[in-house]
Amino acid sequence: MPGQSCQRGRNPAAAACSSLGRCWEHVMRRRIRAIIATSATATVSLAGLLFVAPLLAQTGSALLEGTAAFGDWHSDRPGTRRLIKPQDIPAPDLAHRRAIACE
Repeated sequence: MPGQSCQRGRNPAAAACSSLGRCWEHVMRRRIRAIIATSATATVSLAGLLFVAPLLAQTGSALLEGTAAFGDWHSDRPGTRRLIKPQDIPAPDLAHRRAIACE
């Protein structure tokens, strides 16, 4: 019968299924496998794109070093990076700090 389940070896109607053409169970299994394969391929492709895109976006960005790195955000363009090393940081003004603390 075409409407019956036709698992091979378990159902005697499996032979009838092959004589009538493909049964729905076999057709659906193939469709589900195709959908799963397509979904997996799309997921892997999207994940790869999400990991590669930031790397490609940072290739042409400007790097500000030294005293130029202490500017404000008004002159920045998208992708501007700042490299501030410990020797670039000015020494603390202890006299000014004491004057504020005594007020």
